[in-house]
Amino acid sequence: MFALLIGLPGMGKTSLALRSVEAARKHGLEVLVYDPRLSTVWGKVALLTDDVERLGRVALAQDWQRRPATVRCLVVVDEAGFDEQAARPMLTRLATQYRHHGHSVLAIAHYYKQLPPAVRTGAADTLYLYQQGIDQARQAAQDWNRPELVQAVDLEKGQALKATRTSRQVEKLQNLCPC
Repeated sequence: MFALLIGLPGMGKTSLALRSVEAARKHGLEVLVYDPRLSTVWGKVALLTDDVERLGRVALAQDWQRRPATVRCLVVVDEAGFDEQAARPMLTRLATQYRHHGHSVLAIAHYYKQLPPAVRTGAADTLYLYQQGIDQARQAAQDWNRPELVQAVDLEKGQALKATRTSRQVEKLQNLCPC
């Protein structure tokens, strides 16, 4: 799974990501987090780093000696589009190589168009689109071939539109955060 969580601050992206982190832990998955702020909100994780290159080396099993290559992980890239220059190349590498390592990836960003096109159009299989401006929503609708995604401009806190590559339906989700 490669999911994009895209929305303005305070809309519920991190709350949804934390639910995924808890579910991953319950299923015995390691959790690796890139967060430029090194926020403690993630709790106990196998790796919390503000060094996107280190995250990539660890997630792609290049320098984590104590972790067998067969261990699957949830990789969270927080503010993927916010720190565009640093995160863009590694996010693209994760997007193209994560499946080979059995990982799941959550990429969190404020604006849809900040993400590399290869991530937006090819790698991601699930999109959670929170409130966006009309240009951002139109680009998402075009990339995902889901005209309903333009409705993201009217969403409120805690609401998101969920689209997947395997279904033509766009689902409106409610109560995604304790806002």
